[in-house]
Amino acid sequence: MTLVAKHNAAVVATMSLVADNRLAGLPMECIYGAEIAELRRQGRRLGETTSLADTGLSTREFLQVFVTLIRLNMQYHVSRGGDTWVITVNPRHRNFYCKVMGFEPLGPRRDYPSVQDAPAEAYLLDLELMKANAPRMYEQIFDENLPRQSLVTPAMSPHVVRYLASQSSQADPESIDETLSHVELYGSPRRW
Repeated sequence: MTLVAKHNAAVVATMSLVADNRLAGLPMECIYGAEIAELRRQGRRLGETTSLADTGLSTREFLQVFVTLIRLNMQYHVSRGGDTWVITVNPRHRNFYCKVMGFEPLGPRRDYPSVQDAPAEAYLLDLELMKANAPRMYEQIFDENLPRQSLVTPAMSPHVVRYLASQSSQADPESIDETLSHVELYGSPRRW
């Protein structure tokens, strides 16, 4: 699921949430496979928050947009049965995610091929960690439930999926067709 923040008609920021699933798993598994496997053994219902981007917002603007996106991201994940978020971040952003959000380290610094071998560190967050490590942010995110209709994702047509996949350097047409066929027959299978 990709969340899009707009100002008037202009996109100002995006953020994606990838729910752990049996077909593709999580993007960060390519460098943190053992860590993700351990979380699954623990019975966690994972979602990876990824692909945060903005269009040059000021720090003040970015924080407002970020909190709104992360609130929708986290409430959506919980509404679908999720209980744990994982992320990879550039080490220069670790303080923000640890101090402001309450994330804790999951894995050491590694080069991430999907982002041109930039350094990455893995972090983990669940509701209890957030309550303990970042109670103020927990209140901002979970004190008031978002309206149910804002937590519903529209289905994406196979035509749109194929178009988006054709624009990606990470997807091939055969895999996309196989995935679409599986989803049509069986639904989108979560790991949990």
